[in-house]
Amino acid sequence: MAYTLKYTSSRDTWGGAVKSGESFTVDQNTNAPNGRELYNYLKNKLGRTVPNFSELGGGGLDVGESVNFNEWEIERVK
Repeated sequence: MAYTLKYTSSRDTWGGAVKSGESFTVDQNTNAPNGRELYNYLKNKLGRTVPNFSELGGGGLDVGESVNFNEWEIERVK
């Protein structure tokens, strides 16, 4: 089953690969925030060089639910 999460950064992060206010909508295999999925999206879909990234914590999200984790606001869209 595919899940869609929207990740929005509140500051420049991940070694400068992400700027404050940028949002990314990621289709992934889990309904929980996942730093590896976001990293793969940035690298493989957008062609960005991501020198470092962090794992994103938290449990699974229901549609419309959101959570803040470090510099990220994460919302489950689908």
